[in-house]
Amino acid sequence: MSAPRRPYRLNPRIRPAMLYDMCQDPDWWPWLDLIATHPNAWPDLRAWVDRVQTAGSVESEPVPPEPPVDHPGLIGRLLAPRSMPRPPEPDDETATIPAPPIGDSAEDVPQAPTDTLDDTDGTAVAGVTARDPVPGEPAQEGPDGAGDAVPVRARHHAMIPAMAVACAVVLAGFIGVIAWRAYAGHRAARDLQEASTLCTQARDDAVRAIDEWTTVQSQARTLYDTSKGKVADDTTRAALGKELEPVHGATPACPAGGIDIIRSTARTNTRTTQTATEYTNALRQAIDAVNASQTAKTLADAQAALAKRVTEAGKLHDSSKGKVADGKTRDTLKQQLDAAAKLKGSKDVRKLKDTKAALDKAMDAVNQSVHAKQEEDRKAAQEQAQREAETQTTVPQPQPAMPSPAAPVRPAAPSDSSPAQPAPQPSVQEPAPSWSVPAPTGDGALSDRDPGL
Repeated sequence: MSAPRRPYRLNPRIRPAMLYDMCQDPDWWPWLDLIATHPNAWPDLRAWVDRVQTAGSVESEPVPPEPPVDHPGLIGRLLAPRSMPRPPEPDDETATIPAPPIGDSAEDVPQAPTDTLDDTDGTAVAGVTARDPVPGEPAQEGPDGAGDAVPVRARHHAMIPAMAVACAVVLAGFIGVIAWRAYAGHRAARDLQEASTLCTQARDDAVRAIDEWTTVQSQARTLYDTSKGKVADDTTRAALGKELEPVHGATPACPAGGIDIIRSTARTNTRTTQTATEYTNALRQAIDAVNASQTAKTLADAQAALAKRVTEAGKLHDSSKGKVADGKTRDTLKQQLDAAAKLKGSKDVRKLKDTKAALDKAMDAVNQSVHAKQEEDRKAAQEQAQREAETQTTVPQPQPAMPSPAAPVRPAAPSDSSPAQPAPQPSVQEPAPSWSVPAPTGDGALSDRDPGL
């Protein structure tokens, strides 16, 4: 005797939407009673099945009622079948049991497997395969001589919770693995994004540090070239020249993928930033030292120049007394000398230079006044000499005593009443002799020799 086949049962995890689709499938119309007894069948569907079975044809009401809104949980969605089950085969032993009342589930109604054969054609209808009697248990005969269904053993019921727990554990482990993988993937994506952001920031900092060093290096180069001979301490300028060496550092771009490569690139850019920053700070310190040395040199030069000018101005003030055309110039020079004396030990380069310039201006004014006085004295001396020369030329000189010639004898004029005509005068005058009368001697006698001869 072959082992009896278990009754055909639908998967209890079928959702109402799939039951609705099964009711519209003509292949499932002979098995609507199985759909009506499903745990997820809703009351309207059960009532529709009753009406269809009462009418004897689905064509009387071909459209089943719509399923209710279903919101299964995570476990329900995972365990729900993905495809519609196939209807039972014609040779499957099935049992039909009366539909439970509306509101009851199929699990609350005990299913007694029976084997009822139709007397007309011998096919199994509305029943399940008959089970062999359990040894030791008396077989119960029904009124029609058929054996009643043997109840399910108690140990089968005890296995159900254990199987449920095992399934729950397996499902929890499966869900845990999925959740862990999802978390790991999310964490990896987050770490990759953070590494890319840090790498980009590190490269920007490295490029900015290199640009800053380039700017400071250009300023230092100009200062080094123009400060020769203008510093108080030449060692500061030599130290600046040593700091002009170029910075050796790379600024690689961040790659698109690979968190290890991205982090390595970020570390390279960070080292470049640190190196460039150290070089820049050292270069700025050297620049400050050279500037301070230049300032000290400028101050010392200004103080020395003012001291030298004060000495020269003092000498000029003393030597120009009574030798200037305008005495106010010497007074102004004295005021500037007093102002310069107040700046002794001053560190204000601008005031020192301004005071020196004022001294130079006052000294120029005194020199010009001295020159003007000298010019006036020269002109006065020339005028005096000219006046003296003119005075000497205007004094009358004594003429030498000459014997007077004898008067000529004129003939007697005729006795004529007409006036006498004057004798004509010569038009040419002879020049006077170019000799001068010698000064008289002590005895008043003339010199024995005529100097004009």
